[in-house]
Amino acid sequence: MNDKGDIDHALWREELERLIKSVVPLSPGGVALSGKGALFVDEIAKAAYMMARKLQQQHGGRIEPLFAHIFKHLIEDTTIHELGHLAGLSEPQTKEATRTLLRKKLMKVVDWMVWSLIPCPKKNRELITWTECLKCTDDEKDESCPLWSIRQDLAPRQTQAHTFHVTELTNPRKAYYERTEGHAEGWDEKAIDFFVGRAVHNYIQTKYAAQERELFCWWDLGDIRIIGSADRVDIQHGILFEYKTYATLAFLLERNKPEDDHVYQAQSYIELLKHSHPWIKVKKIKIVYIAKAKEPSVFGREQPARYKEFVLEPKPPEDLVERARMLDAALEKRKPPKMKCADWMCKLCGYAAKCKEAGSK
Repeated sequence: MNDKGDIDHALWREELERLIKSVVPLSPGGVALSGKGALFVDEIAKAAYMMARKLQQQHGGRIEPLFAHIFKHLIEDTTIHELGHLAGLSEPQTKEATRTLLRKKLMKVVDWMVWSLIPCPKKNRELITWTECLKCTDDEKDESCPLWSIRQDLAPRQTQAHTFHVTELTNPRKAYYERTEGHAEGWDEKAIDFFVGRAVHNYIQTKYAAQERELFCWWDLGDIRIIGSADRVDIQHGILFEYKTYATLAFLLERNKPEDDHVYQAQSYIELLKHSHPWIKVKKIKIVYIAKAKEPSVFGREQPARYKEFVLEPKPPEDLVERARMLDAALEKRKPPKMKCADWMCKLCGYAAKCKEAGSK
């Protein structure tokens, strides 16, 4: 790994080429796999274990899942390399094909590790694995950490290469750093806010039929996949609901319009539903905002409402696929996309300084 978690591709290429040359050397006619059998598999396993250990030492975590990913990809890549020779490709051609495939495969291993680390206040914010964090009981934890049950409930969402959640595409640049930095922001008030918001969200959803809530939808485009989960879809009346919780709705009510990110997210679900659930016809969208707590009384000022609905006509965003491909290319090249996030997000984002250094449009 390089600084801040960028995979050293040279390491992987050297290991793979060493493996091809020393473990499965080409025989006359290019049939390197002929007669190798168990020896071939055993040697591949040894190389995969060695590479998994290197990644574990640099990032922590359990070695078994890392080994499983690497072993699978090495088997595939070395087999493809030799099959390339059987098809008549030259050595440079097979190496280039293998490297291209490896870069694609490698992204999956990296993505598996995303959000696996978190700054530990007991160790001066040193990054530790999620498993190590959850070993701390309520009695042993730092006083700044939330309850163990809350920490357990905030387990990182896993991601997959070339597959992007709609929420990532609302701000692709932030999503890039979330995937490549590989750690959460730490146990502060954001963790509590998230937990309370999810509690409100889950309570609302229990009041509706199971088939209408958290409706998973997707759009397969061959090279990439866009996924999402609509909070609720009233199938009978054709209404898509998106629930959001805020500390206060004062600013939102004053502006009298929903957040652009939330509009983009809800409208994107319309496009995904069209491809994954074409029988569902959404006629309108409702973005529902709920304040978590009542604001204290202030003399001369009317208390803001704690509930507000905004009704929108379904209009899928035109650049949904463009954003997904932009983020995919950025991750492939290890260079953040130029598209900026919402201005307000920069004030709260833990990657703001690094993002500013990288520059943007």
